[in-house]
Amino acid sequence: MHILIADDHTLFRDTVSDYIRRESGGTWRVTGCSQLSAALEAARTIKFDLVLLDWRMPGMNGGEGLRQFYQANRSVPCAVLSGVVEAQDVA
Repeated sequence: MHILIADDHTLFRDTVSDYIRRESGGTWRVTGCSQLSAALEAARTIKFDLVLLDWRMPGMNGGEGLRQFYQANRSVPCAVLSGVVEAQDVA
């Protein structure tokens, strides 16, 4: 399994990546990036099994970034992450 973690917080990205690698016994691969443009570029060249996108990283612009990623990568399961819980974002 190959997972893309797109989040602009390096500590979070590295911690989740290390956890995934450790819990999978080192069999799952993780690629990280810090902005939407890098996530789109990575998905053009690598076949990911799962993508985790930060709701508020550079380039996301809320739901517009998610729509843009989905349109370019319809076959890849994608989940949204956020450390911010605001009613308008959840809605």
